[in-house]
Amino acid sequence: MHGKMRRMRHLAPAASLALATLWLAAAARAHVTVTPAFAASGGTVTVSVDAPNERAGAPMTALFLALPAGLRAEPADQPETPGWTLHAAGRTVSWDGNSLPPDASAQFALRLDAEGAPGVVSFHAEQRYADGRSVEWTPAFTMLPPSSEAPSQHLGRALVAAVVGLAVIALSLVAVRRLRRSSLQEE
Repeated sequence: MHGKMRRMRHLAPAASLALATLWLAAAARAHVTVTPAFAASGGTVTVSVDAPNERAGAPMTALFLALPAGLRAEPADQPETPGWTLHAAGRTVSWDGNSLPPDASAQFALRLDAEGAPGVVSFHAEQRYADGRSVEWTPAFTMLPPSSEAPSQHLGRALVAAVVGLAVIALSLVAVRRLRRSSLQEE
């Protein structure tokens, strides 16, 4: 019984780390995000704004974005988001005319002109709901120098790599624990 307690005590940090990683991954998905989260200054980029409706019992009826300095959305040549009406004027963007039920997610397409200085900036996003409430988010966005190659974003692969890495760490801890136990028994 005493050995089981020790084993559990050694596995607890690994289990806590694994649970924290899974919780953070779920929390990261649980808000408005912009993908790709970068643009080279002097160029144009089409982004996808992912907006999940996390409010129980209230459909989302509008999404508003205030773009950071250095990004503009011109009203002409904007991609369509089926079922939603886009209103774009410089640094202010909104979609309305539809509703998104609870526990559903929608992607809103937006073409941006990037002219800002390199660095990290933030969008101001506001989800509005049929009950009159709203939720605000500030997704980060990176402005790259004009000659930069855009970095690759493979968030799904990164999450899989993180989970596999945690599994390897957990298995390594178990293996080390068994080796220690067998070496103590031989003495």
